[in-house]
Amino acid sequence: MKRKLDEVAQLKNVVNRNLQEDLRYEKELNEKLRAELERFEHEKSLLLKRLQDQEQLASDISKETS
Repeated sequence: MKRKLDEVAQLKNVVNRNLQEDLRYEKELNEKLRAELERFEHEKSLLLKRLQDQEQLASDISKETS
């Protein structure tokens, strides 16, 4: 009986360790994905600003040539 309890305790420790490693991996992955998303959002903002500038320039040119 004692041996079985020791085995169960060891298995529990292994499972807990594996779960902690999985959790650490998922946290790191989430941090990387968050950073990537922020980078994409920043790039999107820059591109939208450039598009607005181009549209404004096209509108100004159109008004001047009309």
